[in-house]
Amino acid sequence: VKAAQELIRSCGEPVVVWTWHRDVAAAIAKPFPNAVVVTGAESRKKRDEKIDLFKSGSANVFVSTMAAGGLGIDLTTARITVQAEMSWTAADMSQAEGRVFRSGQLKPCVTYWLIADDTIEQHIVEALWRKANFAAALGQELSGDRKMMSEVTGAKSLEALSDEEIAQSLLSVIEKSFDLVGGD
Repeated sequence: VKAAQELIRSCGEPVVVWTWHRDVAAAIAKPFPNAVVVTGAESRKKRDEKIDLFKSGSANVFVSTMAAGGLGIDLTTARITVQAEMSWTAADMSQAEGRVFRSGQLKPCVTYWLIADDTIEQHIVEALWRKANFAAALGQELSGDRKMMSEVTGAKSLEALSDEEIAQSLLSVIEKSFDLVGGD
């Protein structure tokens, strides 16, 4: 919470902050009298009023849970987003960032991910990297038309493998893909 607040103060321009938990959203916004908070607890009308306050410039800090504000709104008033909490699903964070990084945005955009050592956010980000690299590795062409899975298993088709062999192969692919991004 403190890191997000310090970052907001240092920006000196409109900022959109994404959280997962309502209480974290409220805590981050607390020291900013001109902040608006959208958590899903408010009515649709109140939510729209808060969005309009931010878009008009009356509020320069927009703090929202990804579930309540991550879809279907335009927040291009800002060019800076802060992921104060992470989702286990990369698509949630991408959608949230997309409220600022969208068609019609004329300014270069930046997203800050607040990740500290030994936190759940660190574990989430590591899992997201593994998922992304695993998906990429499965589709990656290696040595002509052979897929990484075929290289790892030596099989021409997955049907020829037992469930245990497939599971072991998948673990090998995960390990290889994690090595590609410098994992341990």
